[in-house]
Amino acid sequence: MTSEISLAALLAVIGCGLFFAASDFARKKAATHASPAILTAIIFTAVWPLCLILFLVSGDRSLTGDYILPGILSAVCNVTANIFFIRAVFASPLSKTVPLLSLTPVLTALIGFFFLGEMLAVAQWGGIFLAVLGILWLYVPPEKIFGFAKVWKNFTSEPGAKYMCVTALCWTLSPVFDRVALQHAALPVHMLAHFTIASVLLWLWIFLRGGLKKNPLPQKSGTKIIGILALFYAGAMGLQMLSLTMVYVGIMEAVKRVIGQISAVILGRLVFGEAITLPKLLGIAAMCCGVPLILLS
Repeated sequence: MTSEISLAALLAVIGCGLFFAASDFARKKAATHASPAILTAIIFTAVWPLCLILFLVSGDRSLTGDYILPGILSAVCNVTANIFFIRAVFASPLSKTVPLLSLTPVLTALIGFFFLGEMLAVAQWGGIFLAVLGILWLYVPPEKIFGFAKVWKNFTSEPGAKYMCVTALCWTLSPVFDRVALQHAALPVHMLAHFTIASVLLWLWIFLRGGLKKNPLPQKSGTKIIGILALFYAGAMGLQMLSLTMVYVGIMEAVKRVIGQISAVILGRLVFGEAITLPKLLGIAAMCCGVPLILLS
């Protein structure tokens, strides 16, 4: 793998970002029809047949024993992240929750620096500063561009913010485990194993927490948006795993996060009527500059 990006890789990375942005929107719409655990279980189970088809038509089914640990950890992180993501966007606006995923590269860089002894370039420290500044700006009062004194109060009062922080931590780890897993298994094998493990874990969790009686399936009115969500999510995960075979994690994450941040503001305004304020725009701009600096320096 080189630092050069082919057209196919570029399209895969951009497509990954767009599909994830579409699934963010669909998850917020679908969250009114089912609990986070049920909704995530349905999505993962619906994607499973597509993974099976990809596995059956593929000529490469290589797999080694070293796959097991990173494969399981990837599935656990992804399940946890999706459940908390749905909780976050159900409770709060897209434009105040999805951009918090900019924490993922910040956490990755800081974990590497403090616990793994990895040195950070000056540009990366600048990117961390911009990303954190951008997150703070999301919670600045609309009428005060530099009203940072009220950021913590506004952040803690936003019900979905803490859920998205958990999501950011899980999605900090998930692509890394995916990358390691793909060194020991072909892409179709990993996708099938990933969604099999995730689906089993989710339905087991639902069963242990009272089954369908306490976690009812969605009504007929919610099946359309949930079906659309499953297709978007399948496309996003497939393109993400394909991207990881062609480009570095940092490139994929940088493009995905920038697209996600911009889409959250646009879709939040057009579909859900969320306010666009100057502090929010400044925050998104800072994060769109900071995240690539962290990941690509």
